Amino acid sequence: MGKELRSLQLGMLLGLVVGLAVCTAAWRHNPQCAIHCDGTTDWDYLLQIWVGWFLVASTIGAVLVAISFRLWALMRGQENA
Repeated sequence: MGKELRSLQLGMLLGLVVGLAVCTAAWRHNPQCAIHCDGTTDWDYLLQIWVGWFLVASTIGAVLVAISFRLWALMRGQENA
């Protein structure tokens, strides 16, 4: 159970970083004043961007970390991998 929890934690950390990186890029790019313009900020839209990327990146990250833990255990020859 410890490895599954660690996979979930690492996946969520990856999702957090990827989501923030994409939000930073969207903030800087800001096509047609979609996120911020004239002193107002559309936090709902920015949150939608972050949540979308967080969910995708954390799910993919958790699965890849779990697979890598499993493969590492199999390569080391552990019985209960």
